[in-house]
Amino acid sequence: VSLEEILRVTPSVGLKKDFIFTKSSIGATGPMSDDLLFIGLDTTIKDDLKLYLYPVEVKCSANPTSFLKKGDAQVAETFRQLRLNLTGPEFFIKRLYRTFFTSQFLNNAEKLCANGLLTEEEYSELEEVRFALLNDGFKIEEWLQDKKLGNAAVVSYHDQAIHEISTSVKDNVAICHIHLTEKE
Repeated sequence: VSLEEILRVTPSVGLKKDFIFTKSSIGATGPMSDDLLFIGLDTTIKDDLKLYLYPVEVKCSANPTSFLKKGDAQVAETFRQLRLNLTGPEFFIKRLYRTFFTSQFLNNAEKLCANGLLTEEEYSELEEVRFALLNDGFKIEEWLQDKKLGNAAVVSYHDQAIHEISTSVKDNVAICHIHLTEKE
């Protein structure tokens, strides 16, 4: 999912800034990622659905150090805002936000299926739990099953990159760093 479309971080793209889960509507002030939000669903136990939200910032630069610090700050704040606004004590607005994100997930799954990137079998498995998803019948999990992936990621492309994956912590958010050359 495109975070730019959801958070409306950059006003220059011409999107309305007064929408459901925009940076201004949730009161966020720090730098936030406007790149990708991976959304995953564990349907192993049908009455214990687990939704995963994983922000990803992509950086391309000849000066990776400064861009990585900025990327770390962006995904850490994005993850914190997702956690703050989608988990914890239940309020009407949190349920509204959670339903918004599950709607985004289901709409994108439908597009993936229509374009042959998701099989009919995979899509029908999502359809079986559609009602539960749209009625807040799931838990949001902070950790992916592989802890090395952290809570968020910064993917960087630059000329001198050594193909590497590592994890560090920024403001109590575990961030996976994936370094690739521009040719990868």
